[in-house]
Amino acid sequence: MGGAPRAPSSTTAAALTRRNRLDRRRPAESGHGPPRRRRQVGRRHHRTSRTDYRTEPCPRCPWRVDAPLNAFPPQVFRDSARTTYDMATHTFGCHGSSRSAPQTCAGFLLRGASDNLTIRLAVADGRIDPDSIGSPVELYSDYRAMAIANGVDPDDAALAPCRGDRPMIGLDPRAGRHQQ
Repeated sequence: MGGAPRAPSSTTAAALTRRNRLDRRRPAESGHGPPRRRRQVGRRHHRTSRTDYRTEPCPRCPWRVDAPLNAFPPQVFRDSARTTYDMATHTFGCHGSSRSAPQTCAGFLLRGASDNLTIRLAVADGRIDPDSIGSPVELYSDYRAMAIANGVDPDDAALAPCRGDRPMIGLDPRAGRHQQ
């Protein structure tokens, strides 16, 4: 009736926060939605606490130099460039993982995550183990090189602030395994 409006419950506030976070995701051009769920034999990933990540790049990982080019439209690479900005809090997800069980991409961890705040904190907290990450194949040197190879103009404004051009703390950039 004439009473003061009720404050949203914490459940409502949490749902709104989650919905807002999900709304920030940008869909790729048509035909490039989430991958169909296929059973993968020998899937290599690692889960520690609330962080799930790949330990080596999947067969179609865009960070792999031998992966098919233009599997995703250039806009996808423009939108994901923010994952490599200095102090970024968004991470680059493995396209081979599902929405219900997302994983951070191993190629990103090896070549693009050195300045990502979320990843740096996960390593410091022990939720990501650099000893468990490596690549048996050659990867692009950094995000900019991967995006350009996949059709993004080298002068695109989205690539200007990209960082992540050095290995994650403790990783040997040649082998991808933790340095002793």
